[in-house]
Amino acid sequence: MITNWNTILDDATRAARASLADAWDAVADSAPPHIAELTAAAQYIAEHEQELTGDEVQLLASQYRDALRNVLLAEPAIGAAAAHNAVAAVMRSLASVAPALVRLV
Repeated sequence: MITNWNTILDDATRAARASLADAWDAVADSAPPHIAELTAAAQYIAEHEQELTGDEVQLLASQYRDALRNVLLAEPAIGAAAAHNAVAAVMRSLASVAPALVRLV
């Protein structure tokens, strides 16, 4: 089965938008590039899962996950809990196609 990563990116972005609700407008320009980077990392992980160790998966995913969280936390309208929930929503969305990410949600 071929995975359409553009659709996966759209789903991940929708997950963040839904999680943040009205606060999404504050990060509508800054968050999508970071969601795209996290999605690209998920794609790499999914395509190389057999070659990567668990530590490598964790390091790669956590770098992009934390970058997204930091962008969200930089916006005063978004609190720590909301940022955490939005990142978790994105990670859950990506874990559906990159199962190695499940333990990082």
